[in-house]
Amino acid sequence: MSQQKVLCIEDDKALARLVQIRLEKHGYAVDTATNGKDGLAMVESAAYEAVTVDYKMPGMDGLEVLRALVKMEPTPPCIMVSGAGDLNVALEAIHLGAADYMIKETGTVFFDLLANTIETILERKRLIQAKAEAEEALQKANDELEIRVEERTRELTEEVAERKRAEKKAETANRAKSAFLSSMSHELMTPLNAILGFGQLLESNSKEQLSESQVEWIDKILNGGQELYDLIRKILSFSEITDGEADFVPRDVDAMGMVGDGLVATRTDADNQGIKLILDIPDGELPKIRIDPIRGNEILLIFLSNAVLYNQPGGEIRVGVSLENEDWIRISVSDTGQGIPNEKHDKVFLPFQRLGESNTAISGAGIGLAIAKGLTELMNGCVGFESEEGKGSTFWMEFPAVHME
Repeated sequence: MSQQKVLCIEDDKALARLVQIRLEKHGYAVDTATNGKDGLAMVESAAYEAVTVDYKMPGMDGLEVLRALVKMEPTPPCIMVSGAGDLNVALEAIHLGAADYMIKETGTVFFDLLANTIETILERKRLIQAKAEAEEALQKANDELEIRVEERTRELTEEVAERKRAEKKAETANRAKSAFLSSMSHELMTPLNAILGFGQLLESNSKEQLSESQVEWIDKILNGGQELYDLIRKILSFSEITDGEADFVPRDVDAMGMVGDGLVATRTDADNQGIKLILDIPDGELPKIRIDPIRGNEILLIFLSNAVLYNQPGGEIRVGVSLENEDWIRISVSDTGQGIPNEKHDKVFLPFQRLGESNTAISGAGIGLAIAKGLTELMNGCVGFESEEGKGSTFWMEFPAVHME
């Protein structure tokens, strides 16, 4: 590490030599000048960490030297040294920019004090420089951060605008699709009712004996027509939900009674598949829920129908009613089917999503769960599910409990 350079401007050559010797013992490289003019010339030609200036010198006194030093760039720290203590000189020197003022002596104490003063001044200079560098670095970091924040803000603004445009486009497309489906469904109802009506007339015709083939054909016509009728009704229901036109007549409903009615309606289909229905309800009464009972039963039948369709032969369906967190009544339907893969969980309640079942013999348009979600939320409830692939699924709906005063 190179020595720090100090310049001693002192007209007393003997004293200047003593200062040089004592400061060099403290590790400084010391140059001397016997007058102010030479000292200033040396400062201009070389970099000094500190300068000591004698106050009384011929030609140019210490204050004049100090005035010239403070105009230089960079200005080295300066210590004014005087043979006699003069308060006015000290104040003037400090006012002009001197780092310190010392009374000149020839004893050891003066030289040690001078070395300590220089060390203190240089340490102060290092701290000021370090502070300035830290402030500069902080300012640079702030400027860079501000630029990055502005860039990110602009990106987020563009992303939000793009998302809004996409949402608006999707909303427009959904409204158009909903309007189309509603219109087409209404248009299909008239000829479908005619098909079902004539099919039923043929089936109930007692005047002419039908052959087995004709009976089979009529059954297929009626079954297919009924499936199409149910599908159209679901599409119309979904359109009403998305358009905000669904009608509700809320009442205080006994959830356990509603579940019992749902099981009765599902039992025939479950028995045909060898599926066991299990009712899991608590002992005692539960608070009622305020919903439209027809809509609530519609949601429950969607869950139960899916539990039958996607179960395995000889499986189980467990229907439960429970009080959650003292304020919500949960109705759940669990099956022992194949479950839903994790990567498809986020699409479960989206309309027209059959989650891989479109290639199977299971009928449906993938709209039932979307209807269930829409109806539940319109009645201030919520839906959810849990599913483990290979083990089965549980779908549930929750509604606020009605607590009697």
